[in-house]
Amino acid sequence: MITVVLFLLLLIHGERPSNGIEQIIEQPNESYAQLSVRRPRASSRLTQPFTIECDNTKFDIKTKADIAAFARSCPSPKVLKLLKPEILPAQGMTASEFYSFVKAPVLHMCIRVQLSSLTVLDLATMERLEPTCKGPALIVQQNDRLQTIKFGNAFMTHVSRAKSIRIRGNRRLSDKTIKEINTTVPWFVLDLQEPGECGLPLEFKTTAVLEGCKKVYGTILVSRTISKVERSSKVTAVELVGCLQIVNTILTNVDFLEDIATFTLIEKTCSYEIFKNPRLCIKEPLRLKKKFPRLSIVQSNDCYTICEGGRVDDVYLDMMYGCKEINGSLIIRSLRRRPSRIDNLDSVTKIRGTLEIKNTKSLGDFSMANLKEVTSEKGPAIHVTGNARLKSLSFPRLNKLESPDDIKVDITNNPRMGMKKQQVLTLYKLAHGKHHTRIEYTDSSSIFDRIENYKMYIIIALLVLLILLLLLCISALLIAKHIKKRQIYNKDGFPYPPYRLEKPSKEILAGWVKEITNKNPLIWRCMDREVIWPYHKGDGTHKDIEVLVANNASFLKEHMLPLAANASIPGSDNFLLSERVKAMVSKDVVIMIGSEREPSCVLPHLPHEVSKEHTYKYLGTTHSFKLIRSKKMAPCTVLYTYDVEKKPKDKPAQRRTLKVYYYRWEKRRLPVEFDEILQVAMLYKPEYTVCVSERRKEVFSLIHMLHTFCHTLQENIGLVDALQLHTEKCNGSVLDRNELVYVMAVIMEWAYQSRSVPPNLKQNHVEWCHSYAIMAKFMRNNPNIKWIHPDYLTKLDPKVKQTVIHDGFTSSPRFSPRDAAAVKDPFHRKGRSRGSEHTKRSKGSKGSKERTKRSKSRSKDSRSKSSEHEEHEEQKLKSEDDKEFWLKQNTARPISPSPMDEKRDRIVV
Repeated sequence: MITVVLFLLLLIHGERPSNGIEQIIEQPNESYAQLSVRRPRASSRLTQPFTIECDNTKFDIKTKADIAAFARSCPSPKVLKLLKPEILPAQGMTASEFYSFVKAPVLHMCIRVQLSSLTVLDLATMERLEPTCKGPALIVQQNDRLQTIKFGNAFMTHVSRAKSIRIRGNRRLSDKTIKEINTTVPWFVLDLQEPGECGLPLEFKTTAVLEGCKKVYGTILVSRTISKVERSSKVTAVELVGCLQIVNTILTNVDFLEDIATFTLIEKTCSYEIFKNPRLCIKEPLRLKKKFPRLSIVQSNDCYTICEGGRVDDVYLDMMYGCKEINGSLIIRSLRRRPSRIDNLDSVTKIRGTLEIKNTKSLGDFSMANLKEVTSEKGPAIHVTGNARLKSLSFPRLNKLESPDDIKVDITNNPRMGMKKQQVLTLYKLAHGKHHTRIEYTDSSSIFDRIENYKMYIIIALLVLLILLLLLCISALLIAKHIKKRQIYNKDGFPYPPYRLEKPSKEILAGWVKEITNKNPLIWRCMDREVIWPYHKGDGTHKDIEVLVANNASFLKEHMLPLAANASIPGSDNFLLSERVKAMVSKDVVIMIGSEREPSCVLPHLPHEVSKEHTYKYLGTTHSFKLIRSKKMAPCTVLYTYDVEKKPKDKPAQRRTLKVYYYRWEKRRLPVEFDEILQVAMLYKPEYTVCVSERRKEVFSLIHMLHTFCHTLQENIGLVDALQLHTEKCNGSVLDRNELVYVMAVIMEWAYQSRSVPPNLKQNHVEWCHSYAIMAKFMRNNPNIKWIHPDYLTKLDPKVKQTVIHDGFTSSPRFSPRDAAAVKDPFHRKGRSRGSEHTKRSKGSKGSKERTKRSKSRSKDSRSKSSEHEEHEEQKLKSEDDKEFWLKQNTARPISPSPMDEKRDRIVV
C-alpha cells in the first residue's frame, strides 16, 4: 500500500482560509506518489467533525470508525449533502476515505485540494456540484505533482452543473488536461491556469522553489524562523499572481522581491502588508510600492526611509506612508479637494528640494508636524502662493532652511490664511532675517500664544508659587499634628487623662457604670465569685468563655499588654535578674510599676541617678544600663532614659536607647487617685511596649484592656466579659477583691470626669462612689482590720446600709478565695504585712498631721480605745465631706465640655 497525503486549504475568492487547511489523504493506489510533507495523524479522532447526508440519511462523522461505518452504510450514494460545515474537512483522512464522501453523481458541498502530492485527482463520478459556501465550489491549486484531473462527461458538458471552478498553480498539470478542461468547461465559470504555472509553498524560505517558472500563483508567506530568504541565480523576472504577506518575521531585508518582475493582486486572500518586522528596514519603500500597488508597509520609527519627490495626489500619498526624507521637491499644486491621505506627510522630517503649495482650492488647514529641515538647491525653500481656501500653515518643529535664492520663504496671495506671529518670527530667524522672506498673513495668535515668549518666567513664577503652597500645606499639617498632639499629650509628652470622649466611648462607659451600680462596693467585695468568675474548665459556662476568647482573638493578638514575670526578686539571683532584663530590652518602651521611690525595687541595682551605670552578668552575656536623663512626668511617674549595651559572649556589642516610665503605686488597698493610672495606660504602643512590675501588674493590665476597648477601639464589650477575658488570658494572678473594686472605682471616676454617666444612673453612681470613698478611708485608718461590716462604716447612708444587708451581705475572708488553676504566674503575690504604708496627705494640712499621729497612737492603744477615738474624730469632719452636701454640689455643677487640664472635684469623705 502506498501512502498518499493530501493537504486541503481553504483559499476562497472573497474569504481568508478557515476550513480544509492542510488536508491529509492516504490513497491505496499505485498511481499516486507518497507526500513527505506531513504524515497522517495516529489519532482516530478527526480534527474537525462534520455532518453529511447520504440519500436523505444523516451521519455525524467524528472518528475514523464513523467514516468506516458511513462507507459500509452508503456504498453507492446518489446524493451527498454536507450539512455542516460549508467545506468538506478532509484533514486526517486517507484517499479512499475522502473519495467515499465525493464519489456521487450529485454533491452539495465545497471541495478544496491544495498543496498535496497527488498525481491524479479522480472526480469522474461527480455529475453536479452545488456549492454550500461563498467563492468557488472546487479549488485545485498549488499541487506540484498533480498531472491529471478527471471529470465526468456529464459534469463537463452541462453549464448548469458547474457553478465556479479554480485550477491554478499546478506545475506539472498536463497540457492535455488543461486543454480538455478549457474546451469543455464554460469559460465564465472557470479560472484555469496556463501550462507550467507554478504554485508557492505554504512557507516561503527560498526562491529556488521557483526555478524554471515564469508565472507563479499563490501567496508569498515568509517563514517566521528565517532572517533571510535565499535567492537563486536561476530565478529572474517572475510574474506573480496572488498576494504578499511579511508579518512578525526576523527578516533583515526583502531583496528577494527584486526577482519578481510583475505582480497581480488577488483581493482578500491575505492581509497584503509588511508589518511588525523589528529587524527589517526598507530604505526606499516607494520603489517597492510601485511594484506592489497599495502594499501597506509599516516600519519601526528607528528605520530611516527615503522617498522620491513628486506631485501630491492620493496615489502618491498612499506610497508615501512612513517616509521620513523626500529626495526632491514636494509639489502640492492645483488640487480641487483636500486629499484624504494628506496626513501621511506628518512622518516627513526632511525635504531635499522645495516645498511648493500653489493654486489649491480647498486645502484648509495644512501642517507638517515633524518637518525639521528644508534644503533647496534652486528657488525658495518654501513657496506658498495662490491658495484660495488655505486657512492655516504650520511647521511646529522646523529648525533649518537653506536656499541659494535671496528670498528663501515666499508666502503670498493666500487671502484666508492665518499664522501665529511666533511661527512667523521663527521663519524670519531661519531665513537669516525678515528681508529674506515675503510673508503675508493674518495673525491668528491666541492670548496663550502671545504670552509664550514669557512662558519661562511664568513657569518659574508658578513653581515658586507651588513651592510656597507646598510649604504652607506642610506647615498647616505640622501645626495640625502638633495641636492634635497637644490635645492628647502635654508639653513633656505625657498624655492627658482620656476625659474627652466620643459618643461611642461614652456609651461603653455608661454600660459599665450600669453593671457596676447593680451592687454596692461592699457586695462586690464579698460576693463577686458567683457573678463574675465561673472560669473553671469543669463549669458549663467555660465554653462561653472560650467563645469570648475566640471572638476577641484580634484584640488579644494586637493590643494585649505584654507582662513580664511578677514579684520582687533578690539582687543576688543572677538568673532572675537576667530574665527580667531580657524582658525589658525586648521592647523599646517599658512601663515599670513599683511601690518604692526608685525603680530599683523592680529591677535591683537599676541606676536612678544620671550618669550612673550598672552591669548585669549571666552566662557570659552582659547588659549595661547607663542613665542618660530622667524627667518627672507626673506626681507618681518618672521617665528614665537609659543607654543599654548588650554584649553576648563571643559576639559584637549592641547599643540601644531604652525608655522606662516608672509609676510609683503606693501600698494602699483601695486607692482614691485614678487619673495617673489612666495616663500611664495610654503610654502603651502595640509591639513596642512591655510592662514590668513587682506588684499589681494584673490590675494595670486590666485597666489598660478597658481603656483600649473604650477609648482606642471603641468596641463595645460588657464589664463581666472583659473581666473574664482578662482572667483567662492575662499572664499573672487573679485579681483579689480589693483590686477588683478599685478597677470599678477607676471606671466610675472616668465616667464621671468624662460626663458619661446617664441621668437615670447619677443617683446610683453617687451612692456607689460615696460608699467606696467611705470604705477606702476606713481601710486606710484601720489597716489591721480585714473583715468589714456595714456597721463599721458610720458615715454610710442608713438606706444604703439597709440595701447592702438586704442584698445578702456576707463577711469577706482574710484573702479572697481563687482557684489555683487560674494562676499563671509562678511569681504570684504573697500575703501583705500588717504594717502597710499609709497614704500621706499634702504638706501643710493640719488634719493630715493629726490623723497621722492618731494612726500611730492607735497602733499602741487597745482596740476599744481606738474605736472610741475614731468615732470622736469622725464627728469632727467638715460638713463639706457629708454625702448630701457633695450630692448637692455635684448636681448643681453644669455639665459642659471642660478644658483638657480641668478636672472635676473628686468624691471625698
